[in-house]
Amino acid sequence: AEACISVVSNKPSYRINDSVNSMSLGLLSDMIQKRFSALVVFPYKYIYEHYHLFDIPSTSLLSWVVVFVGVDFCYYWFHRLAHEINFLWVTHIVHHSSEEYNLSTALRQALLSNFAQLFYIPLALFVPIQMLFVHTSFNTLYQFWIHTRFVGKLGILEYVLNTPSHHRVHHGRNPYCIDKNYGGTLIIFDRLFGTFQAETEEEIVYGVVPPLRSWNVYWDNWHHVKHIIKLSLASPSWFDKVLAPWRGPGWYYNAKSGGRYLSVGPIGSKFNPKEKFNPYVPVSVSIYCLAQYFCCVKLYLFMELMPFSMQMFVMFLILVSIYSFGALFEKLKYAPLVELGRLCLVAFLGYQVAVHLAWNLTDWSTLLSVGMWMLCVLFIVSTFEFYEPACAEIQVDDPKMASKVPTIPSNDTLKGAEKYLKAAAASNKVRLNTKTD
Repeated sequence: AEACISVVSNKPSYRINDSVNSMSLGLLSDMIQKRFSALVVFPYKYIYEHYHLFDIPSTSLLSWVVVFVGVDFCYYWFHRLAHEINFLWVTHIVHHSSEEYNLSTALRQALLSNFAQLFYIPLALFVPIQMLFVHTSFNTLYQFWIHTRFVGKLGILEYVLNTPSHHRVHHGRNPYCIDKNYGGTLIIFDRLFGTFQAETEEEIVYGVVPPLRSWNVYWDNWHHVKHIIKLSLASPSWFDKVLAPWRGPGWYYNAKSGGRYLSVGPIGSKFNPKEKFNPYVPVSVSIYCLAQYFCCVKLYLFMELMPFSMQMFVMFLILVSIYSFGALFEKLKYAPLVELGRLCLVAFLGYQVAVHLAWNLTDWSTLLSVGMWMLCVLFIVSTFEFYEPACAEIQVDDPKMASKVPTIPSNDTLKGAEKYLKAAAASNKVRLNTKTD
Protein backbone atom coordinates (compact mmCIF):
# COMPACT_ATOMS: atom_id res chain seq x y z
CA ALA A 1 0.00 0.00 0.00
CA GLU A 2 2.78 2.45 0.89
CA ALA A 3 4.54 1.64 -2.40
CA CYS A 4 1.33 2.50 -4.28
CA ILE A 5 1.02 5.77 -2.37
CA SER A 6 4.62 6.67 -3.25
CA VAL A 7 3.88 6.12 -6.96
CA VAL A 8 0.55 7.98 -6.96
CA SER A 9 1.95 10.92 -4.97
CA ASN A 10 5.08 11.04 -7.17
CA LYS A 11 7.27 10.77 -4.07
CA PRO A 12 9.36 7.66 -4.79
CA SER A 13 10.49 5.92 -1.63
CA TYR A 14 10.78 2.36 -2.95
CA ARG A 15 13.29 0.70 -5.25
CA ILE A 16 12.98 -3.01 -6.01
CA ASN A 17 16.68 -3.65 -5.39
CA ASP A 18 16.60 -1.93 -2.00
CA SER A 19 13.32 -3.56 -0.91
CA VAL A 20 14.43 -7.08 -1.90
CA ASN A 21 17.71 -6.46 -0.07
CA SER A 22 15.88 -5.31 3.08
CA MET A 23 13.45 -8.23 3.02
CA SER A 24 16.30 -10.68 2.35
CA LEU A 25 18.15 -9.40 5.41
CA GLY A 26 14.98 -9.88 7.46
CA LEU A 27 14.54 -13.43 6.15
CA LEU A 28 18.19 -14.28 6.82
CA SER A 29 18.01 -12.88 10.35
CA ASP A 30 14.79 -14.72 11.21
CA MET A 31 16.03 -18.02 9.77
CA ILE A 32 19.27 -17.96 11.77
CA GLN A 33 17.95 -16.46 15.00
CA LYS A 34 15.16 -19.02 15.35
CA ARG A 35 17.83 -21.68 15.73
CA PHE A 36 19.61 -19.80 18.52
CA SER A 37 16.83 -17.93 20.32
CA ALA A 38 17.15 -20.17 23.39
CA LEU A 39 20.66 -18.81 24.01
CA VAL A 40 19.30 -15.35 24.82
CA VAL A 41 16.09 -16.54 26.50
CA PHE A 42 17.77 -18.96 28.90
CA PRO A 43 19.66 -16.37 31.05
CA TYR A 44 16.48 -14.35 31.65
CA LYS A 45 14.41 -17.41 32.46
CA TYR A 46 17.07 -18.82 34.81
CA ILE A 47 17.48 -15.55 36.75
CA TYR A 48 13.72 -15.09 37.13
CA GLU A 49 13.17 -18.67 38.34
CA HIS A 50 16.01 -18.57 40.89
CA TYR A 51 16.60 -14.96 41.91
CA HIS A 52 13.54 -12.79 41.27
CA LEU A 53 12.86 -10.50 44.22
CA PHE A 54 9.07 -10.38 44.16
CA ASP A 55 6.06 -11.24 42.04
CA ILE A 56 3.96 -8.60 40.35
CA PRO A 57 0.26 -9.24 39.75
CA SER A 58 -0.43 -9.82 36.06
CA THR A 59 -4.03 -8.70 36.56
CA SER A 60 -3.03 -5.20 37.69
CA LEU A 61 -3.12 -2.36 35.14
CA LEU A 62 -0.32 -0.64 37.06
CA SER A 63 1.91 -3.72 36.59
CA TRP A 64 1.45 -3.59 32.82
CA VAL A 65 2.19 0.14 32.71
CA VAL A 66 5.35 -0.26 34.81
CA VAL A 67 6.62 -3.14 32.64
CA PHE A 68 5.77 -1.19 29.46
CA VAL A 69 7.91 1.73 30.63
CA GLY A 70 10.63 -0.61 31.92
CA VAL A 71 10.92 -2.43 28.59
CA ASP A 72 11.21 0.84 26.68
CA PHE A 73 13.83 2.09 29.16
CA CYS A 74 15.96 -1.04 28.60
CA TYR A 75 15.48 -0.79 24.85
CA TYR A 76 16.55 2.86 24.91
CA TRP A 77 19.88 1.98 26.51
CA PHE A 78 20.52 -0.99 24.24
CA HIS A 79 19.74 1.17 21.20
CA ARG A 80 21.90 4.05 22.40
CA LEU A 81 24.88 1.86 23.27
CA ALA A 82 24.50 0.01 19.95
CA HIS A 83 25.18 3.35 18.24
CA GLU A 84 28.03 4.30 20.55
CA ILE A 85 30.08 1.08 20.91
CA ASN A 86 31.69 -0.69 17.96
CA PHE A 87 30.95 -4.31 18.81
CA LEU A 88 27.30 -3.48 19.57
CA TRP A 89 27.03 -1.45 16.36
CA VAL A 90 27.66 -4.75 14.55
CA THR A 91 24.27 -5.94 15.85
CA HIS A 92 22.46 -2.86 14.52
CA ILE A 93 24.29 -1.33 11.54
CA VAL A 94 22.38 -3.55 9.11
CA HIS A 95 19.13 -1.84 10.08
CA HIS A 96 20.57 1.55 9.10
CA SER A 97 22.41 0.66 5.89
CA SER A 98 19.46 1.24 3.54
CA GLU A 99 19.45 4.53 1.66
CA GLU A 100 15.65 4.43 1.52
CA TYR A 101 13.18 4.86 4.35
CA ASN A 102 10.00 2.83 4.07
CA LEU A 103 8.17 -0.09 5.67
CA SER A 104 10.57 -2.62 4.13
CA THR A 105 13.42 -0.87 5.98
CA ALA A 106 11.85 -2.02 9.25
CA LEU A 107 12.52 -5.63 8.19
CA ARG A 108 16.29 -5.11 7.92
CA GLN A 109 17.80 -6.91 10.89
CA ALA A 110 21.31 -8.15 11.62
CA LEU A 111 22.17 -11.76 12.34
CA LEU A 112 23.02 -10.73 15.93
CA SER A 113 20.09 -8.39 16.53
CA ASN A 114 18.67 -10.77 19.18
CA PHE A 115 21.56 -9.63 21.37
CA ALA A 116 19.22 -6.83 22.45
CA GLN A 117 17.29 -9.36 24.55
CA LEU A 118 20.18 -9.50 27.04
CA PHE A 119 19.52 -5.86 27.98
CA TYR A 120 16.16 -6.87 29.45
CA ILE A 121 17.79 -9.16 32.05
CA PRO A 122 17.47 -6.58 34.90
CA LEU A 123 13.69 -6.94 34.53
CA ALA A 124 14.05 -10.64 35.41
CA LEU A 125 14.19 -9.57 39.06
CA PHE A 126 10.42 -9.04 39.00
CA VAL A 127 8.90 -9.52 35.51
CA PRO A 128 7.83 -13.04 34.42
CA ILE A 129 9.07 -14.03 30.98
CA GLN A 130 5.54 -14.31 29.52
CA MET A 131 4.83 -10.67 30.37
CA LEU A 132 8.21 -9.64 28.98
CA PHE A 133 7.45 -11.34 25.65
CA VAL A 134 4.15 -9.48 25.33
CA HIS A 135 5.84 -6.10 25.83
CA THR A 136 8.93 -6.75 23.69
CA SER A 137 6.68 -8.02 20.89
CA PHE A 138 4.55 -4.88 21.12
CA ASN A 139 7.70 -2.72 21.14
CA THR A 140 8.91 -4.41 17.94
CA LEU A 141 5.54 -4.28 16.17
CA TYR A 142 5.06 -0.62 17.08
CA GLN A 143 8.34 0.31 15.44
CA PHE A 144 7.27 -1.22 12.12
CA TRP A 145 4.74 1.47 11.18
CA ILE A 146 6.98 4.44 12.03
CA HIS A 147 9.31 3.57 9.12
CA THR A 148 7.46 5.80 6.68
CA ARG A 149 7.85 9.19 5.01
CA PHE A 150 4.12 9.61 4.43
CA VAL A 151 3.02 10.40 7.99
CA GLY A 152 3.79 13.92 9.16
CA LYS A 153 4.00 15.26 12.70
CA LEU A 154 1.29 14.07 15.09
CA GLY A 155 0.74 17.10 17.29
CA ILE A 156 0.79 16.53 21.04
CA LEU A 157 1.78 12.86 20.59
CA GLU A 158 5.21 14.07 19.44
CA TYR A 159 6.02 14.94 23.07
CA VAL A 160 5.48 11.40 24.36
CA LEU A 161 5.65 8.80 21.58
CA ASN A 162 8.32 7.82 19.10
CA THR A 163 6.64 8.93 15.87
CA PRO A 164 7.53 8.60 12.16
CA SER A 165 8.91 12.14 12.31
CA HIS A 166 11.25 11.33 15.21
CA HIS A 167 12.36 8.05 13.67
CA ARG A 168 13.13 9.66 10.31
CA VAL A 169 15.65 11.80 12.18
CA HIS A 170 17.11 8.67 13.78
CA HIS A 171 17.72 7.06 10.36
CA GLY A 172 19.16 10.18 8.76
CA ARG A 173 22.86 10.75 8.09
CA ASN A 174 22.63 14.51 8.03
CA PRO A 175 24.99 15.83 10.72
CA TYR A 176 22.10 17.02 12.89
CA CYS A 177 20.50 13.53 12.81
CA ILE A 178 23.47 11.50 14.04
CA ASP A 179 22.94 9.63 17.36
CA LYS A 180 19.47 10.99 18.07
CA ASN A 181 16.03 9.61 19.03
CA TYR A 182 16.76 6.12 20.37
CA GLY A 183 13.36 5.39 21.92
CA GLY A 184 11.27 2.38 20.93
CA THR A 185 7.66 3.34 21.61
CA LEU A 186 8.35 6.38 23.80
CA ILE A 187 10.45 9.49 23.19
CA ILE A 188 10.52 10.60 26.82
CA PHE A 189 13.91 9.01 27.60
CA ASP A 190 15.53 10.88 24.71
CA ARG A 191 14.14 14.10 26.16
CA LEU A 192 15.39 13.16 29.64
CA PHE A 193 18.91 12.08 28.59
CA GLY A 194 19.63 14.74 25.97
CA THR A 195 19.44 12.69 22.78
CA PHE A 196 16.24 14.17 21.36
CA GLN A 197 16.18 16.00 18.04
CA ALA A 198 13.06 17.25 16.27
CA GLU A 199 12.75 16.96 12.50
CA THR A 200 13.58 20.16 10.63
CA GLU A 201 12.84 21.42 7.12
CA GLU A 202 16.20 20.11 5.88
CA GLU A 203 15.82 17.13 3.55
CA ILE A 204 16.90 13.96 5.32
CA VAL A 205 19.34 11.64 3.54
CA TYR A 206 19.23 8.07 4.84
CA GLY A 207 21.87 5.39 5.40
CA VAL A 208 25.22 5.02 7.15
CA VAL A 209 28.47 6.99 6.91
CA PRO A 210 30.25 6.03 4.74
CA PRO A 211 27.51 4.36 2.64
CA LEU A 212 27.68 0.58 2.25
CA ARG A 213 27.31 0.61 -1.57
CA SER A 214 26.50 -3.09 -1.86
CA TRP A 215 23.49 -5.42 -2.12
CA ASN A 216 25.42 -8.31 -0.59
CA VAL A 217 23.53 -9.32 2.58
CA TYR A 218 26.57 -11.14 4.00
CA TRP A 219 28.89 -8.18 3.48
CA ASP A 220 26.27 -5.99 5.15
CA ASN A 221 26.50 -8.16 8.28
CA TRP A 222 30.29 -8.56 8.15
CA HIS A 223 31.81 -5.28 6.96
CA HIS A 224 31.84 -3.53 10.33
CA VAL A 225 33.45 -6.56 11.96
CA LYS A 226 36.22 -6.25 9.37
CA HIS A 227 36.49 -2.53 10.18
CA ILE A 228 36.96 -3.28 13.90
CA ILE A 229 39.65 -5.87 13.13
CA LYS A 230 41.51 -3.44 10.86
CA LEU A 231 41.19 -0.70 13.49
CA SER A 232 42.60 -3.00 16.15
CA LEU A 233 45.52 -4.11 13.96
CA ALA A 234 46.35 -0.51 13.03
CA SER A 235 46.50 0.63 16.67
CA PRO A 236 50.08 0.86 17.99
CA SER A 237 49.59 -0.27 21.59
CA TRP A 238 47.97 -3.38 23.02
CA PHE A 239 45.74 -1.14 25.10
CA ASP A 240 44.33 0.51 21.96
CA LYS A 241 44.01 -2.84 20.20
CA VAL A 242 41.92 -4.26 23.02
CA LEU A 243 39.91 -1.06 23.27
CA ALA A 244 39.01 -0.95 19.55
CA PRO A 245 35.75 -2.94 19.88
CA TRP A 246 34.69 -0.63 22.72
CA ARG A 247 35.35 2.62 20.86
CA GLY A 248 32.63 4.47 19.01
CA PRO A 249 31.93 3.76 15.30
CA GLY A 250 33.44 7.15 14.46
CA TRP A 251 36.86 6.27 15.89
CA TYR A 252 39.70 6.02 13.37
CA TYR A 253 43.46 5.62 13.65
CA ASN A 254 46.25 6.44 11.24
CA ALA A 255 50.00 6.88 11.67
CA LYS A 256 49.97 10.62 10.94
CA SER A 257 47.16 11.90 13.15
CA GLY A 258 46.86 9.03 15.62
CA GLY A 259 43.50 7.95 16.99
CA ARG A 260 40.55 10.33 17.03
CA TYR A 261 36.83 10.58 16.50
CA LEU A 262 35.89 11.90 13.07
CA SER A 263 32.90 14.18 12.75
CA VAL A 264 30.27 13.43 10.12
CA GLY A 265 30.75 15.70 7.12
CA PRO A 266 27.89 17.58 5.47
CA ILE A 267 25.70 15.86 2.90
CA GLY A 268 27.60 15.89 -0.39
CA SER A 269 31.04 15.51 1.17
CA LYS A 270 33.42 12.67 0.27
CA PHE A 271 32.31 10.18 2.92
CA ASN A 272 28.71 11.36 3.08
CA PRO A 273 27.53 11.63 -0.54
CA LYS A 274 23.96 12.37 -1.48
CA GLU A 275 23.89 10.04 -4.50
CA LYS A 276 22.33 6.63 -3.86
CA PHE A 277 23.92 3.32 -4.78
CA ASN A 278 21.78 2.18 -7.70
CA PRO A 279 23.58 0.17 -10.44
CA TYR A 280 21.47 -0.10 -13.56
CA VAL A 281 19.94 -3.50 -14.37
CA PRO A 282 17.05 -4.27 -16.76
CA VAL A 283 13.60 -3.88 -15.20
CA SER A 284 12.85 -7.49 -16.11
CA VAL A 285 15.71 -8.66 -13.88
CA SER A 286 14.44 -6.57 -10.95
CA ILE A 287 10.92 -8.01 -11.28
CA TYR A 288 12.36 -11.51 -11.63
CA CYS A 289 14.37 -11.15 -8.39
CA LEU A 290 11.31 -9.85 -6.55
CA ALA A 291 9.21 -12.81 -7.72
CA GLN A 292 11.95 -15.30 -6.84
CA TYR A 293 12.32 -13.73 -3.39
CA PHE A 294 8.65 -14.41 -2.65
CA CYS A 295 9.14 -17.99 -3.83
CA CYS A 296 11.90 -18.27 -1.20
CA VAL A 297 9.55 -16.88 1.46
CA LYS A 298 6.94 -19.50 0.55
CA LEU A 299 9.56 -22.23 0.82
CA TYR A 300 10.63 -20.89 4.21
CA LEU A 301 7.07 -20.86 5.56
CA PHE A 302 6.55 -24.53 4.63
CA MET A 303 10.03 -25.64 5.64
CA GLU A 304 8.98 -26.89 9.07
CA LEU A 305 6.72 -29.49 7.41
CA MET A 306 9.67 -31.09 5.62
CA PRO A 307 12.07 -33.81 6.82
CA PHE A 308 15.17 -32.50 8.60
CA SER A 309 17.54 -33.23 5.69
CA MET A 310 15.27 -31.36 3.30
CA GLN A 311 15.02 -28.45 5.77
CA MET A 312 18.79 -28.14 5.70
CA PHE A 313 18.77 -28.17 1.92
CA VAL A 314 16.07 -25.47 1.80
CA MET A 315 18.07 -23.31 4.21
CA PHE A 316 21.13 -23.68 1.97
CA LEU A 317 19.03 -22.82 -1.09
CA ILE A 318 17.70 -19.67 0.57
CA LEU A 319 21.23 -18.62 1.60
CA VAL A 320 22.39 -19.03 -2.00
CA SER A 321 19.28 -17.28 -3.34
CA ILE A 322 19.60 -14.07 -1.38
CA TYR A 323 23.27 -13.85 -2.37
CA SER A 324 22.33 -14.37 -6.01
CA PHE A 325 19.70 -11.61 -5.92
CA GLY A 326 22.29 -9.17 -4.58
CA ALA A 327 24.80 -10.18 -7.24
CA LEU A 328 22.19 -9.63 -9.97
CA PHE A 329 21.30 -6.20 -8.57
CA GLU A 330 24.98 -5.24 -8.43
CA LYS A 331 25.34 -6.40 -12.04
CA LEU A 332 28.33 -8.56 -11.20
CA LYS A 333 29.65 -10.33 -14.30
CA TYR A 334 29.27 -13.79 -12.79
CA ALA A 335 25.75 -13.14 -11.41
CA PRO A 336 23.78 -14.89 -14.20
CA LEU A 337 25.97 -17.98 -13.81
CA VAL A 338 25.34 -18.00 -10.03
CA GLU A 339 21.61 -17.73 -10.74
CA LEU A 340 21.75 -20.62 -13.21
CA GLY A 341 23.43 -22.73 -10.52
CA ARG A 342 20.74 -21.69 -8.04
CA LEU A 343 17.99 -22.75 -10.44
CA CYS A 344 19.65 -26.14 -10.76
CA LEU A 345 19.38 -26.45 -6.96
CA VAL A 346 15.71 -25.50 -7.20
CA ALA A 347 15.12 -28.17 -9.86
CA PHE A 348 16.86 -30.74 -7.64
CA LEU A 349 14.67 -29.73 -4.70
CA GLY A 350 11.56 -30.09 -6.87
CA TYR A 351 12.65 -33.58 -7.86
CA GLN A 352 13.28 -34.56 -4.23
CA VAL A 353 9.85 -33.27 -3.20
CA ALA A 354 8.26 -35.26 -6.01
CA VAL A 355 10.05 -38.43 -4.86
CA HIS A 356 9.18 -37.78 -1.20
CA LEU A 357 5.50 -37.33 -2.04
CA ALA A 358 5.59 -40.33 -4.40
CA TRP A 359 4.46 -38.27 -7.38
CA ASN A 360 4.35 -39.87 -10.78
CA LEU A 361 7.29 -38.21 -12.49
CA THR A 362 5.40 -38.26 -15.77
CA ASP A 363 2.45 -36.52 -14.14
CA TRP A 364 1.44 -33.26 -15.84
CA SER A 365 1.97 -31.29 -12.60
CA THR A 366 5.59 -32.41 -12.40
CA LEU A 367 6.16 -31.59 -16.04
CA LEU A 368 4.58 -28.19 -15.48
CA SER A 369 6.93 -27.55 -12.54
CA VAL A 370 9.99 -28.58 -14.55
CA GLY A 371 8.78 -26.49 -17.48
CA MET A 372 8.43 -23.45 -15.23
CA TRP A 373 12.03 -23.68 -14.13
CA MET A 374 13.19 -24.18 -17.72
CA LEU A 375 11.45 -20.92 -18.52
CA CYS A 376 13.34 -19.33 -15.63
CA VAL A 377 16.62 -20.57 -17.12
CA LEU A 378 15.67 -19.15 -20.50
CA PHE A 379 14.77 -15.88 -18.82
CA ILE A 380 18.18 -15.59 -17.21
CA VAL A 381 19.96 -16.51 -20.43
CA SER A 382 17.95 -13.79 -22.18
CA THR A 383 19.35 -11.20 -19.79
CA PHE A 384 22.92 -11.62 -20.95
CA GLU A 385 22.72 -7.99 -22.06
CA PHE A 386 23.68 -7.84 -18.42
CA TYR A 387 27.29 -8.25 -19.47
CA GLU A 388 27.18 -5.11 -21.58
CA PRO A 389 28.00 -2.21 -19.24
CA ALA A 390 26.04 0.99 -19.70
CA CYS A 391 28.54 3.65 -20.74
CA ALA A 392 28.98 7.36 -20.57
CA GLU A 393 28.63 9.21 -23.83
CA ILE A 394 31.00 12.16 -23.90
CA GLN A 395 30.36 14.86 -26.46
CA VAL A 396 33.49 16.76 -27.40
CA ASP A 397 33.23 20.24 -28.85
CA ASP A 398 36.99 20.60 -29.41
CA PRO A 399 38.08 18.13 -32.18
CA LYS A 400 41.60 18.12 -30.80
CA MET A 401 40.36 16.46 -27.61
CA ALA A 402 38.29 13.75 -29.31
CA SER A 403 41.04 11.13 -29.29
CA LYS A 404 41.82 11.80 -25.62
CA VAL A 405 38.37 11.09 -24.20
CA PRO A 406 37.84 7.57 -22.81
CA THR A 407 34.65 5.52 -22.55
CA ILE A 408 33.70 5.41 -18.89
CA PRO A 409 31.44 2.69 -17.36
CA SER A 410 28.21 4.21 -16.04
CA ASN A 411 28.80 3.29 -12.39
CA ASP A 412 31.96 5.37 -12.50
CA THR A 413 30.66 8.05 -14.85
CA LEU A 414 30.40 10.94 -12.43
CA LYS A 415 33.52 10.08 -10.46
CA GLY A 416 35.72 9.25 -13.44
CA ALA A 417 34.51 12.06 -15.65
CA GLU A 418 34.91 14.62 -12.92
CA LYS A 419 38.52 13.58 -12.33
CA TYR A 420 39.52 13.18 -15.98
CA LEU A 421 37.66 16.10 -17.52
CA LYS A 422 37.78 18.68 -14.76
CA ALA A 423 39.90 21.15 -16.70
CA ALA A 424 38.07 20.58 -19.97
CA ALA A 425 34.62 21.00 -18.44
CA ALA A 426 35.72 24.25 -16.86
CA SER A 427 36.45 25.62 -20.33
CA ASN A 428 33.13 24.31 -21.74
CA LYS A 429 34.91 22.03 -24.22
CA VAL A 430 33.20 18.87 -23.00
CA ARG A 431 29.60 17.91 -22.29
CA LEU A 432 28.82 14.66 -20.45
CA ASN A 433 25.66 12.59 -20.93
CA THR A 434 24.93 9.28 -19.22
CA LYS A 435 23.34 6.43 -21.16
CA THR A 436 21.70 3.66 -19.15
CA ASP A 437 19.96 1.74 -21.91
